[in-house]
Amino acid sequence: MQLLAALYPQHPQLILSMEQFARDKQAVLNQYLAGEIGEQTLMEQGEAWPNYASDYRPLVEFAKAHHLPVIAANAPTALVRCIAQKGPAVTDKLPSEQRAYLAKDLTQSSAAYQEKFRQFLTQSDAPHGPSKKTPEGQRDKLSNSFYAQLARDNTMAESIAKALDAQPHHQVMAINGAFHSDGKLGTVDALKRLKPNLNISVISPYARTADAIDLATATQQGDYIYIVQALPKRYVQKQHRDRAVQAVMERKKAHQCAW
Repeated sequence: MQLLAALYPQHPQLILSMEQFARDKQAVLNQYLAGEIGEQTLMEQGEAWPNYASDYRPLVEFAKAHHLPVIAANAPTALVRCIAQKGPAVTDKLPSEQRAYLAKDLTQSSAAYQEKFRQFLTQSDAPHGPSKKTPEGQRDKLSNSFYAQLARDNTMAESIAKALDAQPHHQVMAINGAFHSDGKLGTVDALKRLKPNLNISVISPYARTADAIDLATATQQGDYIYIVQALPKRYVQKQHRDRAVQAVMERKKAHQCAW
């Protein structure tokens, strides 16, 4: 929010791009920015993230007050879930309207990003996919997890590129989870492929876990870093964490792909 407020006087032709809203909710977001609906309606119909009020409201309110466009940049969760379950080929079965909510390119990525994602999934405490011990017959599952990640990255990148095509003299401030852009990978990779001459700066948070700061590691995350206090541990006891992971897995099972 501080960055957005600081950028605006220098370059009022700003566009805010947000991972926190999906493409299929752009019309709802536009209605809110135009004052046609209230915030509660935005949060419900726009499927705002649970932490919208605490973390993202100030950004949207600043954009609304200064008449800045806000791009609902992300891929819809239901479509990402389909890709995670069945692979990118499932998108060939989508109705044209649904397919338009995803990037045209859903499979291209850098080798460095693939390796980063593989390492993330093989960490013992990562509940997002198979581990090193994944049986041979489940290797496609790991691949589909990566394609689901790419669906978000490539769709966000394409959303930004389209916004700049429509308004080439504007500057875009894109808000996304750090994994999507750290090391200039993910969304940044994809945007560079679409617009190789675009000047992109990555600004990434670095969580301080001790008095000393590993600057070598921190500066690999982005062009600029800002140091934040590390969040408290979500779980200390293994049984509590396992119970939470199990609940996530059960919710995923309950939402099967419709295509």
